[in-house]
Amino acid sequence: MQVILIIGAAQALFFSVLLINKRKRKLHDKILALWLGVLALHLSFAYWLFLKRLTYLNYAGYDAGIIVLYYSLMYVYTRSVISGHERLERKWFIHLLPCLLIYAVTFPFIRLNELEKSNALHQDLSPVILLSLFLAIAFSIAYLIAVFRLISRHDINIKKTYSFDDNINLIWLKKLAMVLTGIWLFLLIAVVFVYYLRFTSSESSVQLYSDLDFIGYSLFTVFTYLLGYFGYRQGNIFSHQPGLVGEITNESTSQTVPKKSANTKEETEKENQDKKFIKLLDEYMKNEKPYLNSTLSLYQLARQLNVSSHYLSHILNNRIHKNFYEFVNHYRIDEVKRRIASDHNSKYTILAIALDCGFNSKATFNRTFKNYTGYTPSQFQQELTQSD
Repeated sequence: MQVILIIGAAQALFFSVLLINKRKRKLHDKILALWLGVLALHLSFAYWLFLKRLTYLNYAGYDAGIIVLYYSLMYVYTRSVISGHERLERKWFIHLLPCLLIYAVTFPFIRLNELEKSNALHQDLSPVILLSLFLAIAFSIAYLIAVFRLISRHDINIKKTYSFDDNINLIWLKKLAMVLTGIWLFLLIAVVFVYYLRFTSSESSVQLYSDLDFIGYSLFTVFTYLLGYFGYRQGNIFSHQPGLVGEITNESTSQTVPKKSANTKEETEKENQDKKFIKLLDEYMKNEKPYLNSTLSLYQLARQLNVSSHYLSHILNNRIHKNFYEFVNHYRIDEVKRRIASDHNSKYTILAIALDCGFNSKATFNRTFKNYTGYTPSQFQQELTQSD
């Protein structure tokens, strides 16, 4: 069964090399290549340990810092993907400290021989062991929470700027973070198991934990494959207008705060101006149908209307009370409904109509249609047929 580990190491090394040789590779590709390289070394080391048939006590404590490093690397990788930075910021190197700190704390335990480790674990756990466990758990939880927060904020931001989210959302990374959370829970259970087991002289008890450790490494092998596969496919999510999301978000946020210097007359004039623009915007959307462009962005629509992207963002968020994604897809759904009801489009499938109306995937269309109408596309078509 140990062959699973060497396969995982080979997969990690393979994807790492692919990323290093990737054309037009970005910073996040380099970070991912490093992460996969560490995984390859870790799994190779685990394979060597199991090949030598060493008991868990021989290498207990060796990988505590490395596992925490995986969580910090996931955070740094997520930040690099979202930010679109081309160069690694120096402040990001601070995320190596948790790994180094844990190794510094656990070093007195790591350097013990097998008998000394057994005695240390069999007796009351020393402050050194408890501190290392606490740090590992705390850092892992903190990084997982930070990753989920980054992805959640990213989901909100892209919908303020883009009319689509296919290939620029990070659903795959969110799911991988969930997988890493599951692995963390498994490792935590294993650690609790060790605490109650206390490594008695029973050889079978030590072997049982070694088996649990092998399962943990196998889970990392599965994680390695998923990370390498989806990470290699991840492109530059802000290739359309780099940095636009951050600018729009900051600007629209600042617009919500009323200026104290503005008097009632100025506010009224601005409100009337906004109302005129909203009417113009609605007419433009209905007549020119820019939403038929499946990759329409806030920047593109603002340029077509000859206004600043910040002003358009302000109108959507503070006057219409919709983000750009919701605003554009509302018109797309209305167009789909109109075409489905038209006899001229009876020869086309619903998906073909949806793609022609600006949607770029079946999954996104079905989800959006259900959210706006309360029906699935097929249910809506059946309702129309029955009413006729």
